[in-house]
Amino acid sequence: MAPRTRTLYATRDLSVTEYACAERRGSRGATERAEGEELVFVSRGAFLLETDGAESLVTPHHAVLFSPERAYRVSHPLAGGDDCVILSLAPELFARAAGRPPRGPVRIAPGASYVAQRRLASAAERRGGALETEELAYALVREAAATLGTAAPERADGPRLRRGVRRVEELLAARFAEDLTLRDLASEAGLSPWHLSRGFGRLVGVPLHRYRAGLRLRAALERVLDGARDLTSLALELGFHDHSHFTRAFRREFGMTPSALRAEGARHRSRSQRLEPRAFTRANQAHGG
Repeated sequence: MAPRTRTLYATRDLSVTEYACAERRGSRGATERAEGEELVFVSRGAFLLETDGAESLVTPHHAVLFSPERAYRVSHPLAGGDDCVILSLAPELFARAAGRPPRGPVRIAPGASYVAQRRLASAAERRGGALETEELAYALVREAAATLGTAAPERADGPRLRRGVRRVEELLAARFAEDLTLRDLASEAGLSPWHLSRGFGRLVGVPLHRYRAGLRLRAALERVLDGARDLTSLALELGFHDHSHFTRAFRREFGMTPSALRAEGARHRSRSQRLEPRAFTRANQAHGG
């Protein structure tokens, strides 16, 4: 049975794909080579990877790097096939993240990497999730490269990076509701997407997508306090995927839902309206009115 693939996100820099294989037990594929640098996580099942004369059983416990430089063959010693998430990066970006090619393609991946790739797949499916998807992708490659022992060394922060980060902060302050990609922002900053993603977090203290989300949420809070009624339209206008995504992010940031804040604001406005006539009457009496 042919494998099923579903592209969750794709740009010229990276792609995120779900891959489902239902091969029968004992099946063995032909020798292949990856078209580009691919980082693969298994989310269900297992497969046997043969490469460089060695065999490795790949399960949800592992991170696998497929490279055009290394031929491989896959077989299925267990029934049920496997489901995977495949992250492909442009070669120059992958080289900056991963450094030299690893000696072996398979390594035990820490639990944090597994959680990160599930977050990546989730972000890739969301409307308005481009910036978060790209940041998560670069961070995941960097973490996997560290696991593989091949991570590129960090670069010192210099004036060019600081100027670029400042420019991005200015741009986001004015255009936070837009679904700007990492490449869009990097182009404005005069930096590569990789260096902006890494450098912004180091200099500002939070990842780019969280910084932008904070601006969106603060704008949303002001709109809710001003009496905005249609929270779904507000969420979409400010760049959130849907009402539930907006509500979760709002509660995580401010400790209450937009509806609860709106109700609280309505109570305060009502109380103020009830108090104002009495205050005005007392003032008139004090002046003999």
